[in-house]
Amino acid sequence: MWRVTIRPTIRTTIRPTIRIMINKLILASKSPQRKRILEDMGIRFRSIPSHVDEHHSGLKKPHAIAKSIALRKAETISKKYPNEWVLGCDTFVVLSNSKIAVKPRNKDDARKTINLYRNSHCDVYSGLALINQSLNKKFVQYNKTRLYFRNFSDENIEQYLCSGEWKGCSGSMTIEGRGGKWVKKVEGDYWNVVGLPVELLKEFMNEIEKTVYPIIKGKRVVIRPMTTDEIPLFYKWGTVSDATPYWYGRLSGDKKIPTYKAFVEDWEPCYFDTSKPEGGQCFMVLAEGRPIGQINYNKISKKDRSTELDILIAKKRDMSKGYGSDALKTLMNYLFKNMNIRRCWIKPIVKNPRAIKAYEKAGFKVKKTVKEKGLDHVYMERVRN
Repeated sequence: MWRVTIRPTIRTTIRPTIRIMINKLILASKSPQRKRILEDMGIRFRSIPSHVDEHHSGLKKPHAIAKSIALRKAETISKKYPNEWVLGCDTFVVLSNSKIAVKPRNKDDARKTINLYRNSHCDVYSGLALINQSLNKKFVQYNKTRLYFRNFSDENIEQYLCSGEWKGCSGSMTIEGRGGKWVKKVEGDYWNVVGLPVELLKEFMNEIEKTVYPIIKGKRVVIRPMTTDEIPLFYKWGTVSDATPYWYGRLSGDKKIPTYKAFVEDWEPCYFDTSKPEGGQCFMVLAEGRPIGQINYNKISKKDRSTELDILIAKKRDMSKGYGSDALKTLMNYLFKNMNIRRCWIKPIVKNPRAIKAYEKAGFKVKKTVKEKGLDHVYMERVRN
């Protein structure tokens, strides 16, 4: 792996929400360079080295070797942590004679390798694997960066060998040291040379956003899956906000406010597990980038593909502004289109006319009045067109 001191700024387009959602990332490596890159990207992670055999018997093409080893590293750790995202990476150098560079045993080995760089080039390959077993998601790809070298003298080589910088380095050189001045051009992803292909990782995360953690845009709000880190905020909204009377108060039927532990035990298993979308899901509601509440659908009926919805807008200043209606429309459109839901229903209490009006704006129609927990509720539903 090449190491550098001149570090350009990592220009990342990964949404902050995606960095939050992948909040249990494991890096299957102890590499300080890879750790530093992830930190610069603002990604929270922990490092657990995989210690896999990096032998590549049967594979000849560099890109296949890179992908295979990266995947083995990720899978080794993922077996122990199936519910977490695991990132595996493998980086090596292919010399101009098409051979894969190895760590030199002595000065003679290093001298032979460095001689191949003179007025020539080498290719740095990285395989990258990002997997989550419980979600059955696997992203595996490779990246190649070419380094072009200036010509340099035998004396330059001997001075470099005397420095000892070549020891333990695949490719016999570190760009951060004396050998760095010999590189005249980097063609491709610079960070791939350091040890982690940033552009490829951004592609993976953008794909995760589309397929695993959707950011759903409405006309006035944006909704996205809530994370377990946001349960404390959800608990606060439910128990000490302007919406509390409708959740745990005189207008709810549930007059006893639950402890935080009981709240988590009730909500986390069903509504925060993205590996089981049929069981229900909580979404954060954002207006102008501000979190203003949550919306969720409950366990989907296999019999008729129906589900019950709940919504909470925490503060009065955000109520009666159309945010709730738009959030409901946005979620239902997503459920109808992407999850084959045929019918959504909701049950506000009769004494909450503002909510009933908002739900009607979202397309719900009143069907009947039902009594639950001693209170009269209005049963409303919207059927997919």
